[in-house]
Amino acid sequence: NMSNFDEIKSLNLFGGNEGENKIEEAIGGEMIGTVDAKGKPLDSILEMLSQMRGPSTDDADDDFDNDDNVMDADDYHNKACDMARRGNYKRASNFCMEGLKRYPMNVNLLADTINYSSKCGDMRVADTHYFMLRKLPFSRWSWRAFTFSCDYLLANNPIENEEEIRLLVKQYKTVLPYEEKACVAESELENALGNHEQSMKILAESIQHYSNAPLCALHLADMQFARGMYKDVVKTCNYGIAASAEPRPSINTPYLLLLRVMSKDHILVAKANHETVNISEVNAIRDEYKLLLEEFPHQMMLHSGAIEERRSILKFVSHEE
Repeated sequence: NMSNFDEIKSLNLFGGNEGENKIEEAIGGEMIGTVDAKGKPLDSILEMLSQMRGPSTDDADDDFDNDDNVMDADDYHNKACDMARRGNYKRASNFCMEGLKRYPMNVNLLADTINYSSKCGDMRVADTHYFMLRKLPFSRWSWRAFTFSCDYLLANNPIENEEEIRLLVKQYKTVLPYEEKACVAESELENALGNHEQSMKILAESIQHYSNAPLCALHLADMQFARGMYKDVVKTCNYGIAASAEPRPSINTPYLLLLRVMSKDHILVAKANHETVNISEVNAIRDEYKLLLEEFPHQMMLHSGAIEERRSILKFVSHEE
């Protein structure tokens, strides 16, 4: 049986971005008299979306009516983000669809709906909203539209969706040439297809090419650490820590600090197996571990046990005063 997305693909309705079946937009972004490639009015698609949402039973659904007359698309987006941060993906998806009733072609609300509905396992909703998003020209897409679409397609079936994802990555790099998340999406596709070395190569090239790609550095450092490439991890983390100096950091920078000190730890202990190390080298790493716990107690909560254990183990490393 074909999924809803497979049925959509079989209709070849994605021509809007290739110069065919262009969407006619009325003032204010409303869709008037628009039809798809099979002659189906877009109004009927919007009606189908409304039916897919169904009646709400959540106790917090009163949020939909709060300040309803003054809420803009960003308000719907921000409230949905708050719900998602608490793990309420279904509520977040429903709330975005409420926003789409008022702003039916808002790119970020469409992207949010794809993201949250796929995360809560409602792939039918994700499929249909991806179809809606794909009818819009790529020039209107935001980073959320590209990234959430790639995530959804990867979660759906990376092998069957490979061609579609590669198209999105290509357009991502064209429309938003300075957005590092395009490289992350491409790397994740290669990793999902089993091309692990190519996945790492994409990330390595991105941090060589850009001075502000902390997310690429985070992904790369994780992969390097898993492969025991500790000297490379230290270099990648140093880059990522510098690149994360942003007003709104896009990564958990203390995690890079953790990977870096653990890599230094491994390098030092391996060195001590062949030669005597100085006590100052050992203490420097123990102090770095301690500083991580003191300065970032919340971020290190899950790692505090391992950090304390490593600080104790370092006492057993052979050294000279």
